[in-house]
Parts: sequence; C-alpha cells; structure tokens
Amino acid sequence: MKKCVNLAESGLRLVAAEVIEESTDRMAMTLEAMRECPHVVALLPSRDVPERRLGLYALPEDKLWWLEMLVDDPSLIKAKSVKVSVLAPGLPEEVWLNIRAAEGKPPCGSECTKCPLYREKCRGCPSSGYFLGV
Repeated sequence: MKKCVNLAESGLRLVAAEVIEESTDRMAMTLEAMRECPHVVALLPSRDVPERRLGLYALPEDKLWWLEMLVDDPSLIKAKSVKVSVLAPGLPEEVWLNIRAAEGKPPCGSECTKCPLYREKCRGCPSSGYFLGV
C-alpha cells in the first residue's frame, strides 16, 4: 500500500544513489527485488548506460550508514560501483512510500537474521516481521 509521508515530520532524509550493476540481468533482478521496498521513492534505469540505475531513497538519519556501506563495498549488492548523495531539504516535502504490515520476510526477500549487522546496527526492515522498532 502506498502512503504519503512528510519527510520533515517523519525524520526521513532523501538520498540519491547511482549504482553501476554487474550486468543488465542483475539490473532487472534488482529492480524487481526493490519494487516494494519501504525506502524506495524511485528507481530509474539509465537509457544511455544499461547497467546504471539512479535511485531516490527516503531513509531515517540513523540508517544512512546503510548506503555509505555500499559505497565502500559495492560487492555487497553485487554492483561495480555506488555513489551516494544525501540531499538537503527541499521539494518535494512529501513522498509516496510502500508501507505494508510488518510481517514475514522483507519485500526484497532478504533474510535479516543472516546479516551480521542485524540487531547491533540495523533494526531490520520496517515492512517485515524482523523489524525491531525504533
């Protein structure tokens, strides 16, 4: 279910990311896996470079490390490179996000309990049964 969220009121920051995937097949898999992610505002494949996608994400301040980690080690998502920019507040003030009941696996299919950062640094996906709350 899509929900309109005010960025300032919810404490979310918009983050732009450019990802160069290993292949166009990997690109298609990523786009499908991230379709229902509660943090994705937009995922846009590039027309001029088939392996490149641009993403716009809404993340809480305490989860910005997630994208920064991917910049340092793109292989974690099987990418060639990741560039990230945290955007200053501006327009839009509100974004539509995929929000669903917190049950089962995350929409991307990840297994939170197998991640070494789960519980220590990451509270899990807010759209899954693994979410530990804020």
